[in-house]
Amino acid sequence: MTQFLYALPSIILVGFANVLLKWRIDHLSRVHISLYSKDVLRFIFDPYILTGALATAASVFWWLMIMAKVKVSVVYPIIQAGVIAMTILLSFAFLKERLSIGQCVGLAFLMTGVFITSKSS
Repeated sequence: MTQFLYALPSIILVGFANVLLKWRIDHLSRVHISLYSKDVLRFIFDPYILTGALATAASVFWWLMIMAKVKVSVVYPIIQAGVIAMTILLSFAFLKERLSIGQCVGLAFLMTGVFITSKSS
């Protein structure tokens, strides 16, 4: 369980960043602002884009801080699966994305795998 608790900040930060960036990029693309437009600076310095980038960077720094304290073979897979699960759940809740039966089954397998991996450490 301790390994999971070390992974949790990264899971939350990257899941949050993924959904925030998707939401904001969709909004900006509707007004023709993108990384490839003439308004690239408006895109890069958009407060929501910056927040998503900072959340991702914070996750990287967290990983660097905990790396010496955890079993990488346990925590890294937990983070990866956890980020996928968190992104799916936040996308469903905030972006109103629909989940197929296959995605629900896959999410259940992911969560089961995270649970088993975190218990076996």
